[in-house]
Amino acid sequence: MRKFVKAIFTLLSIMFMAGCGGGSGSTTATTTVTNLPEVVKLSDANVANKSFFSVLPNATSNTAYVTYTFSNTPTSPAANPGDWNISSTGSLVYIDSSSVQHTFTCLQQEGTYWLMSDASNNNRISRFYLDITSAQTYLNSIIAANVTPNGAILGGSVQGTTLPLTFSNVSTAAGSIAGTAGLDSGTGASGTDARFNHPLGIATDGTYLYVADTYGNTIRKIEIGTWTVTRLAGSASGLAGDNDSGTADTNGDKATFNLPTGITIVGTSLYVADYGNNTIRKVDTNTGIVTTIAGSSSEAGAVDATVGTNARFYRPFGITTDGTNLYVADCGNHLIRKIVLSSNAVFTLAGAAGSAGAADSTDGTGSTARFNLPTQIATDGSNLYVTDFNNSTIRQIVMATGEVTTLAGSAGNTGSVDGIKNAARFNRPNGITTDGVNLYVTDSSYASNNIRRIVISTRYVDTIQGVAGDTGAGYVNNSNGTAKFNGPAGITTDGIRLFVADSLNNSIRLIRGMQ
Repeated sequence: MRKFVKAIFTLLSIMFMAGCGGGSGSTTATTTVTNLPEVVKLSDANVANKSFFSVLPNATSNTAYVTYTFSNTPTSPAANPGDWNISSTGSLVYIDSSSVQHTFTCLQQEGTYWLMSDASNNNRISRFYLDITSAQTYLNSIIAANVTPNGAILGGSVQGTTLPLTFSNVSTAAGSIAGTAGLDSGTGASGTDARFNHPLGIATDGTYLYVADTYGNTIRKIEIGTWTVTRLAGSASGLAGDNDSGTADTNGDKATFNLPTGITIVGTSLYVADYGNNTIRKVDTNTGIVTTIAGSSSEAGAVDATVGTNARFYRPFGITTDGTNLYVADCGNHLIRKIVLSSNAVFTLAGAAGSAGAADSTDGTGSTARFNLPTQIATDGSNLYVTDFNNSTIRQIVMATGEVTTLAGSAGNTGSVDGIKNAARFNRPNGITTDGVNLYVTDSSYASNNIRRIVISTRYVDTIQGVAGDTGAGYVNNSNGTAKFNGPAGITTDGIRLFVADSLNNSIRLIRGMQ
């Protein structure tokens, strides 16, 4: 088994080097205003019957104000010059010629416009347009509706916990590259005193992080804030470096796993893709009791079944849920599988068993689609998003129809290039999560080691941590967007921060924004 796993994990290169296993980039203000769009029009419908547009050729903006009532069409604006700056705290600031200052911190793209929130008032949301005609049309629609401007009528998916404009701060929440991997009791070490052994999967319920500690053959639990790490399930001898593996369904540390790689949560139940056992396991977060709900450790395959344990998987890697069903990236079969939680029945959603490829599918079944080692999977409730590892692409599956499309990247063309749709390049992407507006991807092979973001509505890809094109792995925490990772794998978000299972650094990394 260990030799086979070595071969597979070498192919899935991010973690296997060691042997086993809101907004677009052009609109992100990091350290200089030149990172903003060359031309932007802004309309702030929340400034008490006054709206303004701005044209930004470089760092200086000509801003036009217009005062209107809801019974009149806004008049043509007059020029009012001002300047855009980055404040000492990293916020985007506009100061007009009347010395009125507007400060913005959060940005996300919605189709043809951007939504930006005012730092002083989270309820104030502004729209930036690429053309003044679109902005004027939007304002006219507000007037026609005879409503008071507010954040609600702006549309888009601005969340109460919108992820920030710039992900500027990377730190280590738990684990360390120091010492022996996995060498701790698992019963209460905190932060960097804890030890992991190639963690690959991560999920959160907002209070805790749950980690599939792959080489340790354990499921770890981290309290967010205190960063106390405990072992929820799996053998203690695995943590001690013996890599104790098995198939036992029982309580807590008496249960055994064989290379758990993916993890998701529904209520008080964790669901784990047990890669080496070809099974899907369930872990009760209160008791630690482990049960097998689908697949069999005695036989691999690609069999669907109404009884979960009669179904067969071949190296299931990633797993996600919409609360009603589980969705599994069945890596070795090149399939996406569906498990109905109420019955544990297993179905094939997309792909063809044993047939690797890159074809999309629009026939409503997904059966003509092809994947090439799909690894991790996420959902926004309407679509599934898959990291198609060996194709170096991000795939989208419409859950209602089974339609499969390539969202970003180009099959067979690897690299670390930001851009739109198939102009972007990935290098063996692995982990994926979403906040409902953006996807966050660990572009995790030894040739990338970056964290990428995809605006779902526009398919724009940018690099939020690490440097696009920089192939250097490392272990660097910093606040300037150039942190280093070594085999970043699983990724999840609580809506405010990103958490990354940095597999070859044996640590859990935390990415904060400049709130």
